[in-house]
Amino acid sequence: MPQVLDKLDLILSTCTSVILGENKDLTEEESSGDMSSSRSQGEETPPSKELRKSQIKVSDPIYQMSLENSTRENLQTCSTLHGDAFNSAISRMHPSALAQVKQALKLPG
Repeated sequence: MPQVLDKLDLILSTCTSVILGENKDLTEEESSGDMSSSRSQGEETPPSKELRKSQIKVSDPIYQMSLENSTRENLQTCSTLHGDAFNSAISRMHPSALAQVKQALKLPG
């Protein structure tokens, strides 16, 4: 447990980067529009490599989980189970890193 608490800031930083990166990717996908609508009706093209990768990614059970929800729930569980030791580890985080964690997990300021 102490080894994990020593690395808590790195773990949360990684989770935060992934969560914020996913949110950015979703925003970019929404703004790019549907490219397939520009093709004519009779034109059939084989699935692109990117489309296949996307389909595989979506079908993988690990991608069905929400990292944001899972991280939030695990932080609450750790706080309950480890109390002061956990709170002490959180308080050692750099304020800007902690602010990013709160933003990514939509936690109150």
